[in-house]
Amino acid sequence: MNGAKENEFPRELTLKAVYRIGNGDTEVKLRKTLEQFDQDFIITNKSSSKQKFISYTISAYYETETNLTDVCTVLAGIEGFMMMV
Repeated sequence: MNGAKENEFPRELTLKAVYRIGNGDTEVKLRKTLEQFDQDFIITNKSSSKQKFISYTISAYYETETNLTDVCTVLAGIEGFMMMV
C-alpha cells in the first residue's frame, strides 16, 4: 500500500454495477451519466452466462467523496439496477 488512506480524495476508484438485461441502452445511459459529471472514465462489461444480467466495471477519477456519492446515486437510478460494489 502506498500509505494513502482509503477515504482520501481526489482518487481513482473502480466500481462494479450489475443491471438486469432488458432495454439494451444501459451502457449508453451509464456513459451519459458520467459525462454529466465531467468524468474521465473507462467502462467494460460482461454478461452473465444465462444472459439475464450484465455487470459493468467503471473506473473513474473522483474529486471528492460527494462527487463519488452523487455519481453512485445516479447510476443506481438507471433502470434495471441490481447492485453496486
